[in-house]
Amino acid sequence: MRSNVHLHNFSAPITVLFSLLFALLIKMKFLPFLYALLFLLLTVILSIAVGAVFIPLPDVWRVLVGQPPQTVTQAATIILALRLPRTALVLLTGAALGGSGAAYQGLFRNPLADPYLIGVASGAGLARYWR
Repeated sequence: MRSNVHLHNFSAPITVLFSLLFALLIKMKFLPFLYALLFLLLTVILSIAVGAVFIPLPDVWRVLVGQPPQTVTQAATIILALRLPRTALVLLTGAALGGSGAAYQGLFRNPLADPYLIGVASGAGLARYWR
């Protein structure tokens, strides 16, 4: 009992689904968000690849998907121990700062709200001198 259904038969509906999704993104004005997401992905990959030791992009990809190249174990160590944790921390920090800024703007109903509005920046400056 062999099935006549092959995996490659599903590629056409998946292509149609992605094209409909892309058309929906364009129609609903989500294209700037898509560009921002692609730009973020590009900068994350470049932040992992570029440093004191440049690591080629194919090697970065192999390490990230779990197939470290046999000849470049030093690159895998650099990526997994140094660059990937720093990049993840930078992404989390940026998300936290963006969330706190949005909370300020929502709380005060002011699109120009900044940390000086309630003295957070001044308190942080004072904390710098307090030891």
